[in-house]
Amino acid sequence: MKFNPTNWYSKRELGAEQFVPKHFIKCNAVVTPESRIWIIAHLSGRYAIINQWIEDIVYFEDSKEAILYELFWS
Repeated sequence: MKFNPTNWYSKRELGAEQFVPKHFIKCNAVVTPESRIWIIAHLSGRYAIINQWIEDIVYFEDSKEAILYELFWS
C-alpha cells in the first residue's frame, strides 16, 4: 500500500458525534470493515460514517466518490 499524506495530515472522516452537512451525499451501500479500509486507501475526499439503527451508512462530500463507492460496493 502506498503512503497517502492526506490520510496522515488531514482530518477526512467526520466523527459520529458531528452532524452531516446537507451537501454530503448519502450512499445506499452498507459500510463493512473491508469497505471502510477501501475508502481510506482509494478515496481522498471528506466523508462521514453514521450508525443508523443496525447498519453503518456512509456520506461523501464529493459526488464522484459517492458514485465510485456505490459502483464498487453495491
